[in-house]
Amino acid sequence: MRKETKDFAEIGNGIIDFERIFEARKMAGLEYWFLEQDSSDKDIFESIKMSRDYIMKNSFFR
Repeated sequence: MRKETKDFAEIGNGIIDFERIFEARKMAGLEYWFLEQDSSDKDIFESIKMSRDYIMKNSFFR
């Protein structure tokens, strides 16, 4: 992973409308999810936790 690439953000912190995407999961029949994080300006594990916390806080997969 290249440290100089910082163009990615955690789920809920960028410009992508993940709320709308996750709402469409019902129609698509999505049952499982995986979290992948490209490099950002934060520690990779902190970024993953932030993305997971956003997903769980908004009850997208409960």
